[in-house]
Amino acid sequence: MDPITIFIIIVGVLFTSFLFFVEDAFEKLIEHVLSLFGLRSHCGPLHVTAKEGNESVEITIQNEGSSPAKFATIQAKDTSGNPFYPIPYLQDRQWKDSSGEKAQSQLRKNFVKEKLSSGASLTVYVNKAELGEIKANDLYLMDAHGKVWPIISQQS
Repeated sequence: MDPITIFIIIVGVLFTSFLFFVEDAFEKLIEHVLSLFGLRSHCGPLHVTAKEGNESVEITIQNEGSSPAKFATIQAKDTSGNPFYPIPYLQDRQWKDSSGEKAQSQLRKNFVKEKLSSGASLTVYVNKAELGEIKANDLYLMDAHGKVWPIISQQS
């Protein structure tokens, strides 16, 4: 092997090692390019508020970020701290028309399919009977990337 080939291999290995060890810097470098094609690796910030009504908790999600947001689920914590996932409804009192496991599965899929563009807001409802003793302060929104956003309770 000639010295130029060895030099190119060493530079390639060093460059690859550098990228491996500074993953955050590499992620920020390619994030801008990916955002041009709508392939951002994260969303947010999200501002999430909740108002408790008689039969439901109204959750308003506001995307304050520069990229679209996709959601995974609404998470609640029961009194012992265990996670619980209530069904998010896109219309108020929709739970009256949706009984059965198949209908509930479809409702969860509909929520996951929602894509909230930058500056837009979305209102989602959770059946208060499903929550039991859990209050709006104990609810969280999980985005498609696994980030948890606290839901701030507002008095109606």
